Amino acid sequence: MKSQLKAGTLYLLLMLSMFCIVNKSRLSAQAPAIVVQAPLGGERLATGQSFLIRWQAVSLNNMVDISLWDGRRGRWTVIASGLPAGKESYRWEVPQDLAGDRFRVKVASAVDGRIAAMSPTFFFIELSPEAMPREAGLPPIASDQEIHVQPTPSQTYVQLSWAKDLAARKVTLLDILGNEVISRVPRQKHFVAIPVRELLPGLYMAEILFVDGSQGRSKVLIEH
Repeated sequence: MKSQLKAGTLYLLLMLSMFCIVNKSRLSAQAPAIVVQAPLGGERLATGQSFLIRWQAVSLNNMVDISLWDGRRGRWTVIASGLPAGKESYRWEVPQDLAGDRFRVKVASAVDGRIAAMSPTFFFIELSPEAMPREAGLPPIASDQEIHVQPTPSQTYVQLSWAKDLAARKVTLLDILGNEVISRVPRQKHFVAIPVRELLPGLYMAEILFVDGSQGRSKVLIEH
């Protein structure tokens, strides 16, 4: 009886050790992979902002490269290269001259480019107000509080109104790159309504040129 129990115990120990060996070999044989954890898409970054790009490296011990896809312009930009895969994060300083609404980040093995992953969907990079271009020699720009925007966010139209007791010569909407997308000559002294249904969602800047040469400026957010 004792010999039978001893044999049974040895058999169980043998099976347990084999189970551990098999599972260890399965883990070690797991295919290398990368999973992007941030940005995932939908984020709104700003030029000049510091953002932490994060990823998970599975069974990957070499270096990785990080690149940025600009879907609006159809081009790749290198963010960083030769980073340890196990670091799993990188602090990215968003360039001042980079803005748009269709960006994705890709993290790829520096050895085998087929081992790679991208942000699942697009994220935004908005031009910070400080970086909005304006012509030299223009009069000082009024603060956002002097221009009222309704509704916020805007979908089909945006109404701009101002308390300043002056008529506006021209009202212009600029995109995040500072390009004029639409302009109106107000018929009323203190407000103007601008249709925005056909504009892409995102952050815009409204500039109001008054008849005395002074200006007002305010951010306009458009969502559809």
